[in-house]
Amino acid sequence: MSIVHGGVVMTEEPFTVQPEELRAVAVALDGEAHRLALGLAGVPGLLVPAPGWRASAALAGLEAAGHAWLCRLGARVATTAGGVRAAAEAYETVDDRAAARFAGIPR
Repeated sequence: MSIVHGGVVMTEEPFTVQPEELRAVAVALDGEAHRLALGLAGVPGLLVPAPGWRASAALAGLEAAGHAWLCRLGARVATTAGGVRAAAEAYETVDDRAAARFAGIPR
């Protein structure tokens, strides 16, 4: 049976979740977040210096804005990593709870 939600057809096909793979993805996302947030921290001179030019201050502002944007992006990626990690834990918790309930059923 198909279900339509928001114009998207969803099927009732079973799917599996591999929590260890979710955790591996979370670790990879953590690494990306770290590189985004700290990879350029304190690295001056990403843009060519233009002393004496009126554009010099604008270039410095552009460089600072780029650093800030990458830091914010890194924070968002870190948040996503946490969400993926929490999903892995939630799937395992539900699986453990279901296994415990099945274990209590007389055969």
